[in-house]
Amino acid sequence: MKKRLLIHILSLGVAGFLILLPPSALAQEGGAADEAGAALSACSSGSGGGFLGLPTWYKYLDNTELIGGRCSPVVNFPDDITKILLAIFEIIIRVGGLAAVAFVIWGAFQYQTSQGDPEKTKNARSTIVNSLIGIAITVSAVAIVNLIGRSLG
Repeated sequence: MKKRLLIHILSLGVAGFLILLPPSALAQEGGAADEAGAALSACSSGSGGGFLGLPTWYKYLDNTELIGGRCSPVVNFPDDITKILLAIFEIIIRVGGLAAVAFVIWGAFQYQTSQGDPEKTKNARSTIVNSLIGIAITVSAVAIVNLIGRSLG
């Protein structure tokens, strides 16, 4: 029974992590591509490509250009502040989602090591349930932020 529960919890954790990754991180490259073309596509507006699949702070900006092989966003100060803040907010939400996945794994570890103690089992279950609720909230919040960001852009 405990092994089944652990397998289910770990699979939910992996699924939660995969939900937080951008689609470009899961796609396989099909052959040799031109480096300049790949850099331009990575620099296009709306592309993620940050650390751990987190979006870049300039994700929702309309103008980015390639300078010296690196993306350089073109910021129009008063107009683009909301877009930058949305991208930063999305980064924070996704980090919260990664933390929730870590808490699912921690709760599974607590459950496995509870050795039948009802109090420890209860605490482990509440950790798992609360972190799954956190994952659901972060996935919903990321979807809402993406919807708002795309409507602004």
